[in-house]
Amino acid sequence: MPLDRENGEVLNGLKASVHVAIPSRLLAALTRYRCEYQGKRKFYAASQKKPTRPVFDDAVANAIEAFAAKGALRPIRFNDEDVVVQVYPKDLKVAVIFQRSIAGTVYYAPSYYDLPKPVLDALLEAAGKRVPSEH
Repeated sequence: MPLDRENGEVLNGLKASVHVAIPSRLLAALTRYRCEYQGKRKFYAASQKKPTRPVFDDAVANAIEAFAAKGALRPIRFNDEDVVVQVYPKDLKVAVIFQRSIAGTVYYAPSYYDLPKPVLDALLEAAGKRVPSEH
């Protein structure tokens, strides 16, 4: 079943009615805001900076690892139909959900990120969308 990129998906732990689905290309273009990730080296000197990468790149890497663990053959590639990005303005979060069919079973790989309000507002503005009102 394809992901609902218009209305988004219901995710555990986040309110379903207070999110906005945006095109994934907008988050992919957000390369200046970065998140930390576990690099290949497990120990870092106090003076060394921890490795960072753009949020969308981190979500893609997490999805590739999750699908490889389920048995997907590498290289694992995604297209626009395989991803939905949901902004939760009231929770200051963004969720990136990937889907993949492996041996006839559909698997999902969600990643969640805390983003500052100005970044979320910029994503919503770029998408031409507004914050939904709660019912």
